[in-house]
Amino acid sequence: MIGGCGVVAVTGSYDHFLNFQITFIILLQLAMCIFCAVASFIWRKYAGYPRYQLAMNSYVEGNYQNGLAYTLILFITYWILYSYLVPISLFVTLEIVKFWQVQ
Repeated sequence: MIGGCGVVAVTGSYDHFLNFQITFIILLQLAMCIFCAVASFIWRKYAGYPRYQLAMNSYVEGNYQNGLAYTLILFITYWILYSYLVPISLFVTLEIVKFWQVQ
């Protein structure tokens, strides 16, 4: 068969840079969510319970007695809240790269 070679996928340095930036932003978002969820659990344990006006001793929806469930729910909450970080950072990164390419 003539020309039976497969199509070679060519990716440029810009694609590699953009993939690195997106991976970095997602890992940063993951680290921020884990940190905030664990910090919130630690705060609840050591500073939230002594404050009687917060009613941390009554376990209702959103204030779970199980620490793992509480941290997991907060992780998901922070992931949703920080999900706007990816599009904004992506647009900023694209504009910076375009600026660099012009010079």
